[in-house]
Amino acid sequence: MCTLFIYRSDNTDWPVLIANNRDEYFSRSFYSPGRHWDSHPYIFAGKDLQHGGSWLGVNKYGLCACILNRNSGLLNGTYYKSRGDIVINILKYKSSKTCLEYITKDFKNNTKYFNLFISDYKYAFWIKYNEAGLKVSEVPYGYSILDNYDLNDKKSIKQNIYKKIFMKQKIPNPDINCFKDWKSMLFLEKKHKNIKHSSVYVQDFNKNYGTVCSSIIGLPDRNRITNNIFWLYSENKNTYKKILPFKN
Repeated sequence: MCTLFIYRSDNTDWPVLIANNRDEYFSRSFYSPGRHWDSHPYIFAGKDLQHGGSWLGVNKYGLCACILNRNSGLLNGTYYKSRGDIVINILKYKSSKTCLEYITKDFKNNTKYFNLFISDYKYAFWIKYNEAGLKVSEVPYGYSILDNYDLNDKKSIKQNIYKKIFMKQKIPNPDINCFKDWKSMLFLEKKHKNIKHSSVYVQDFNKNYGTVCSSIIGLPDRNRITNNIFWLYSENKNTYKKILPFKN
């Protein structure tokens, strides 16, 4: 299952830093992050070629969205819309607060369950959708982890293993290109009792599933600095590439 690490800080140049591993079936094709939506050139995201949505993206206004699957075993029915469409719809908005109206008022309950992270440099939210419906919570300052359980959930084996590891890592400093600890963290394969998908990096589960790409994203406080959003990206443990999705 996918993993999202979040670090929020107050009164800093980089108030939101996230790190994400996407776990998926190897047969499910995708495009690396880019401008793949011609009618929305201000959206920069990875693209799922099966349904056309995304798991992670940003826009030129400084908004970031990431969606992770929750267990949907209790759902009845056979057809649901892609959760990846939600990310693209969110990135049509200019701030995390304005897109909350779309999520809370216009949501159709026609997807499988999910965890959704949305953030700009001012506000960050976790939106949970499960059998109880939709719930919006603010992401606290400091260290948080999200997977297929709740945010900072002690019932998650993976979160229990990696929260302490996460808190020991040196916080990235984009101004001096310092990301070493977080880059390494996303490639860790420490497991609980050899349960393969309890690791942050899933090497190969049943020979058809695992971590397909890794990302580190930083959102600048545009009232303090003029830097761009940055995105470090890697596929299959290859060298990270630094992407600057938008120019000033």
